Amino acid sequence: MHACGHDRHTALLLGAARYLAENQDQIDFDGTVYFIFQPAEEAEGGAEIMIEDGLFRQFPMDAAYDLHN
Repeated sequence: MHACGHDRHTALLLGAARYLAENQDQIDFDGTVYFIFQPAEEAEGGAEIMIEDGLFRQFPMDAAYDLHN
């Protein structure tokens, strides 16, 4: 059993996206925020495949932060 809480990861990320979307006028930020869901990180796939497929070419960014409980 892996049990790292993918449902929780998804809920947290969607909650953050919703908060930012609903409070845009109250947040002092001039930029773009990307919310990235990583599939199949336990086996073949995950970040490596996403990067090979051009994630950062399609969505260029200066920084990335992750969460894993």
